[in-house]
Amino acid sequence: MGRFFRYFAYGSNMHPVRLGLRTPSCRVLGNASIARHTLRFHKRSMTPGHVSGKCDAHYTGRASDVVHGVLYEVHVHERRHLDEAEGAGTGYHGVDLSVTIEDESKEAYSFVADKSWIDGSLLPYDWYVAIVSSGARIHGLPMEYQARLRSVPSIPDPDRKRAERYFDIARGTRKIRPIFKKPRG
Repeated sequence: MGRFFRYFAYGSNMHPVRLGLRTPSCRVLGNASIARHTLRFHKRSMTPGHVSGKCDAHYTGRASDVVHGVLYEVHVHERRHLDEAEGAGTGYHGVDLSVTIEDESKEAYSFVADKSWIDGSLLPYDWYVAIVSSGARIHGLPMEYQARLRSVPSIPDPDRKRAERYFDIARGTRKIRPIFKKPRG
């Protein structure tokens, strides 16, 4: 890999526009999964004023639990941008995981929620679920998994202007505005 690293996206970063705004070098390697984890929307948002839940690949140890996602290749110079966007060290921490892609095991970098940032009473914002669901649809994750994502209970974001900007990403409309900091050099 050398100048690139593998990144396993299982939440909003599955969406290629969302991740592309954060790491322009990203390239899809394929659909992947991690066993013994389940997807939960219980990680507190680090954004001031947000009272919503974010995705977490929560370890359960049960062989029947699987989190589906997308394996990307990202340039090593953009890792710090990804860490900043995800709040590495503030709610999430970076981990190396063994992911399965095309019946092969590969090591990949990802994020999991810090235990002190987990709150099972939270619901995600409606636009967040839309971005996660849209990313799963775009990449053709298993249909039953997509259906499960679409059925996640959510709450409306009180900031409807912000919500509309994020819904633009979920819909993939041409009017997507640069709402994320673009990485520098």
